[in-house]
Amino acid sequence: EKRGYNLTRTVEIAFHLILRVLQQGHGVAIDADIVQKEDRDAIVKLASELSLPIISVKINTPENVILERLDDNNTEREYRGEEAIKRYFERKHLHADQSISFDFVFKGDQELAPQLQAAIEVIDSKIQQNTPEN
Repeated sequence: EKRGYNLTRTVEIAFHLILRVLQQGHGVAIDADIVQKEDRDAIVKLASELSLPIISVKINTPENVILERLDDNNTEREYRGEEAIKRYFERKHLHADQSISFDFVFKGDQELAPQLQAAIEVIDSKIQQNTPEN
C-alpha cells in the first residue's frame, strides 16, 4: 500500500497479465482466494471470452496447520503472527460460501498420492470435454 498498490489494483494487474499470457496460447493456473464473487465472475468471463475451460481445485487445509503457518514470523508475508491470525478470523466467514463448486477438493488430512491420481483423472476428463475434435 505504501507504493500505491492495494488488493483491488493487484487483482487488476494480475488479470491483465493473465489475459496476455492466455492470448499468447499458454495455460494459466490462478492460485487465488476467489471468495469474492466479482473475482470469480471475472475469471469466468475471461475464460468464456477465450473459449477456455475452468478447472477449479480447492485445498482444504486443517485449521491448526493454517494457524501454525500464519504464526510463523519468518515468512515474507505482509502480515505475520498475531496480525495474520486476526485477519484470518476476520475473513474466515467468506470461505463458508457453499455456492462455489470445485472440480476437485484436496483434503489436507488425507494421504496425498491417491488424491493426486484422482485429481489428474478429473482434470484430464474436463480438458478432453473442452478439446475440439480434430
